[in-house]
Amino acid sequence: MRRVPPIFLLFLLLIGFGIGFGVNRFTHQPSQSTSTGGNLETVKQLEAEVSLLRAENEGLSSKLAELQNQVANYKEEISSLNSRIQELEAAISQKDKVISSLNADKSRLNYQLSTTQVENAKLKLQIEERNQTISRLVDDLAKAEAEKDSLNAQIAQLRKQLTPSPDHALSLGEVLGNPKFRSAAWSWHEKDEWRWKVEEIGRTYNSTHTYIPGNFDCNDMAVDLWNMLLSVRINDQPKPIKSVIVVGNLNMVGETFSECDHAWLYVFNHEGKICVLEPITGEVIYGSNPKFGAYEEGYIYEWPSDLWADLKKKW
Repeated sequence: MRRVPPIFLLFLLLIGFGIGFGVNRFTHQPSQSTSTGGNLETVKQLEAEVSLLRAENEGLSSKLAELQNQVANYKEEISSLNSRIQELEAAISQKDKVISSLNADKSRLNYQLSTTQVENAKLKLQIEERNQTISRLVDDLAKAEAEKDSLNAQIAQLRKQLTPSPDHALSLGEVLGNPKFRSAAWSWHEKDEWRWKVEEIGRTYNSTHTYIPGNFDCNDMAVDLWNMLLSVRINDQPKPIKSVIVVGNLNMVGETFSECDHAWLYVFNHEGKICVLEPITGEVIYGSNPKFGAYEEGYIYEWPSDLWADLKKKW
């Protein structure tokens, strides 16, 4: 229910007050039995009262016009407020729809969240079970790997026993430039004497020993020469010549140990430079000799015992 503006109530009170005042004036007029002078006086009084009433009426009319203007303004404000209220009500209605939609979305999302949480719990349980399975598999795999390594080691050991391999051989890089492999008892001034001594041992051995395949072959001869070089004495003083035994195949490049069919010696001078001593012929082959290239690779043995340890697998 709409409220009546206070200014409108004031306007109604003023109108009622004016009407009541006029009625009061006319109801208290003197009787016609008075004299003419009295009548004139009365007429003047009435005229004065009429003038006063007219003035009051004009004031009231002006006040009424002012109040009507205010009423019109209030109506405009009320209309504007009503329009604003309608807009706000429409906006509220729209917001209510949005809120209703959001509540529906919230309910749907809560349901999805609940479902997802249940599924997530199931997945966590499955993951835990699978992690336990993986842990068991990892343990089993580690055990299997350990067993595999053990079996591989056994297989390698068996292969080593069955397959010839140069387990005790040295590489050329381990020999060349190594101070250990030099004829340290010989000096630079004795280089010619060293050379003559090596050649003499080769000739002497060749003249006193016979190559017999399968019975006394190049391996045996190489070991003999290795020992003779190590046992050199000059003026009853030890003057050893350092050498190593080499096995290889003069007709091949990159031969395997199983393909080796010959043995020879690398003999070192005081600087560690080498020449080749051929056991079968007793020939000394230097680096300038074209034959030297065929002797440049092979399996090198510092000690005869290392050579025999590997050769046993071939026999």
